[in-house]
Amino acid sequence: VVDELADEPDEPVVIELDALLARAYSVGEQADRAMEVANRVLVRAERLDLVPVICRALATKGSALMNSGHNYEGMNTLRGVIGLAESRGLAEIAMRARISLAAGLGHRDPVEALAMDRTLLEEARRSGLRVAAIIAVGNGAEAARTVGDGDWAATEAGALLASDIEREDRIWLLAQIGRASCRERV
Repeated sequence: VVDELADEPDEPVVIELDALLARAYSVGEQADRAMEVANRVLVRAERLDLVPVICRALATKGSALMNSGHNYEGMNTLRGVIGLAESRGLAEIAMRARISLAAGLGHRDPVEALAMDRTLLEEARRSGLRVAAIIAVGNGAEAARTVGDGDWAATEAGALLASDIEREDRIWLLAQIGRASCRERV
């Protein structure tokens, strides 16, 4: 099937698959490849006005930019994604971009990062997106510790850990809280 689709690079499904490939590269910490594929996606998706795909590719690109040291470019790309996604009713894409932005802001502006993580946690709760809530608390733990509000992270993590969450999510959240807690003691 992939070979057949390779002959049709402007088919929306092929463009969407490439957007997923870009995200996979980004998650796999291959920022350069992620940006290369995201740029390729953007050219084709914009030509066809595939706004959800454009938003996903830009979110991936923004995260990859931040992960490769292009913080301001990445932050502004993600802010643009949030605006575009919200204007088109693409709430989950906007949330993903906010999660990436808050994570990237953690070292640069922990006050803003923590404010975003708190807002994300409330959005995730209202939307019933437990994984997004876990990520908001886990990512926010270090920012909370930095600004002297480690109790927020401990309380919110405790509530999540008391619920029925997946084993992998539990391990990740405990690691994030533990890491922030260790830095607080050092």
